[in-house]
Amino acid sequence: MGKRDPDDILREEGVDTLRAIIDAKLADAARESQPNGNGAHLVAPIATMSPFPIDPRKIPRRPWLVPGLLLRRYLSVLVAPPGSGKSLFTLQLGIACALGIDWAGWRPRGKFRVLVINAEDDTDEMQRRLWAAQMVMGLQSRDAELQQNLRLAEDPSSIVIAQVNPKTRTVVRTPMMDRILLTMKQGAYDLAVVDPFAETFEGDENSNSDLKWTAALWREVARQSNAGLMLAHHTRKFGAEAGDVNAARGASALIGIARVVSTLFPMTDDEAVRMNIKDGGRYLRFDDAKANLNLKSPAARWFIKQSEIVPNDGDGQPGDEVGALVPWLPPNPFDNIDAITANKVLDLIAAGTLDDQGQPTGEGFAPTRRGRSNSRWAGSVIVQAIGCGEEDADAILRTWIRNGVLQIVETVIGRKVAKCVKVIDARRPGMTTES
Repeated sequence: MGKRDPDDILREEGVDTLRAIIDAKLADAARESQPNGNGAHLVAPIATMSPFPIDPRKIPRRPWLVPGLLLRRYLSVLVAPPGSGKSLFTLQLGIACALGIDWAGWRPRGKFRVLVINAEDDTDEMQRRLWAAQMVMGLQSRDAELQQNLRLAEDPSSIVIAQVNPKTRTVVRTPMMDRILLTMKQGAYDLAVVDPFAETFEGDENSNSDLKWTAALWREVARQSNAGLMLAHHTRKFGAEAGDVNAARGASALIGIARVVSTLFPMTDDEAVRMNIKDGGRYLRFDDAKANLNLKSPAARWFIKQSEIVPNDGDGQPGDEVGALVPWLPPNPFDNIDAITANKVLDLIAAGTLDDQGQPTGEGFAPTRRGRSNSRWAGSVIVQAIGCGEEDADAILRTWIRNGVLQIVETVIGRKVAKCVKVIDARRPGMTTES
């Protein structure tokens, strides 16, 4: 019997007959697909293993290149406003990794091969910046090691690993990705810096989907090459702040792909006022914005931009001025507090809170701020006594608690149990070597 048209079957014999024929054909196809031909579904179980007993000494350490910052086979994302200094940061970090030297508190776990893909600047500008970095880092004599371990992509503008199909709106890899992988493997690179990330795909920088799938391709490069990758990326246009994991454009996409997300922001006006800095634009703060596999998030790290003059003057023209980053420590809130001033502040804290008439209430000061009112916060005493800001007062207060100058105790205020700070006289400045 010839092949019958489904419309003829439906018209001549009805829907039940058509359905029965379709079910029979599906059953035949299912039987033909089974190795034993009896219609049974042959399913292989997944492999399992018992993790116990666990010998912690045999568990491999996480393959950090730089603990807390760069990890083999994973992506790290550095988020910064345009023109803030992220390229200076990545170049100097690359130098530190290439030489295996400490820098700004980071300690690479060896000397590593570094590839820098910078699509914003040509190789002449990169050489200017690298020369300035050598100067401020005191590495003029390490050319041979840097020549061996740090290389630049000569034509980074052509390195586009992903494109968006305009019809399907899907991200597809380009042949360039395979070339990058081959370069990473043949060159035995441990680390690659991609700056800026958005230049490596033809799509919408503000599209979560475009960013997500392009970042996933770079993650695949990291995995297959057994290298760490740092992607430098721009902040969103409005509302981005230092240390905010959502500061990046397409943030939700990158948060899910990257293991480490950091921010690099210029000093704010408020920070400049608090630190008594007149030219705050020269200062940058680095924050760990996502502690996933990371170590405990450290406090902000600070840098100051220092200018170096390249000795390429001639024909009556001066040499180029180039910036480089120098690690910088902000002023210590204890710098302006001597033992006499500290003890006067502690006397006020020991006396407890005052009422509206300035009389003692018999209640102690709280160790932390609660709600909008700071009247019971011990830090308010420090602010009023020495004229510092609340952040510095909080730092002083936490240091005294940590050093045992102040002790947190519980007391009854009204009908509630509240935490207060108690001055420990034996630990006061002048009575101990710690302040």
